[in-house]
Amino acid sequence: MSKITIMQSVLAFPLLFAYALSWHLIRLRVRVQTYEQLLGEANRQDTAASG
Repeated sequence: MSKITIMQSVLAFPLLFAYALSWHLIRLRVRVQTYEQLLGEANRQDTAASG
């Protein structure tokens, strides 16, 4: 196994960070979409009940 240089580790850290951040953003997007659907459904039910 070859030695890992300082430069390789410095470059690997941002790549791993970006990978983890991308998965975090995907999870946040799914959560926001779920909230939008719930609020839309609640709004439709409220409109139907009052109308």
